[in-house]
Amino acid sequence: MREKPRGKALIVLGPGHSVNTRAPDIQKKRNNYEVLAFQRTYPNCKERFGIEPDYWTAADPYGFIEGLEYIIDKKEQTGITILVPSIFKENTATYRKYCGTTPLLRQKNGWEHLQELLKKSEQFCQIKIVPTTTTKYIALHSDNSDLKNNIFGADPFYRFMHREVIIGSVPFDSESVIGTTFKWGLENKITSSVLPICYYLQSTEIYIIGFDLFGPRFYSNDSRHPWNDESQREEAVKFPLSIVEEWSRWSKLHGMSIYSASSPQETLLSTKLETREI
Repeated sequence: MREKPRGKALIVLGPGHSVNTRAPDIQKKRNNYEVLAFQRTYPNCKERFGIEPDYWTAADPYGFIEGLEYIIDKKEQTGITILVPSIFKENTATYRKYCGTTPLLRQKNGWEHLQELLKKSEQFCQIKIVPTTTTKYIALHSDNSDLKNNIFGADPFYRFMHREVIIGSVPFDSESVIGTTFKWGLENKITSSVLPICYYLQSTEIYIIGFDLFGPRFYSNDSRHPWNDESQREEAVKFPLSIVEEWSRWSKLHGMSIYSASSPQETLLSTKLETREI
């Protein structure tokens, strides 16, 4: 495992409604923290609150489109480093070996549009390609026994030794989300994608805001989650929360202190993580 230099603490900014409450604190204390925005959190955090992140990443390539178009339309230099999973730079057939579906694949020339936007945005920000694999690819296409056997459970030591960022914290079972029958699609992005990226950034102190597991986005009324649609039972949300708890227990392996920085009344993360305001 890598030796990590201790730098600024990192605020992880997600799309959840609790961002509305905490935005004034982030603005006031912005210079004390680095900020990582996730998917459509950017450009909305910039437009609504004037919060420009240091880093921006996405687990779904479609989550980059709105922000990239915003950067290009503004034609202004930013201090943002866009962390692009390496599989987003491959072709669509390769992408599907690693990931589930994305609205981008249903759009005419959607994949080509993404590549064009990434190229154009290099004029205004830094693009960093992050070596990435996923638990879907590991299950279906990898022969690496360490990847198959030593990245899950109570002692997933190889997860934090592997040269690639590993997206997903549970074994791949299906792309379908049918009640609680399959687990892969029920994991929340905070554990499947964001915390692995935080480890890649060598962050040691993480403050999570906007991954609430209920309620609408801070920029829209959309409140649908994989565990709360019409096919789900109430207990489905317990599974993604159990993975949050697992990442907290893995702290001796990844070296990150992980806190919920949203109001406990506005996030279910407070049931599994210590609440610590920024």
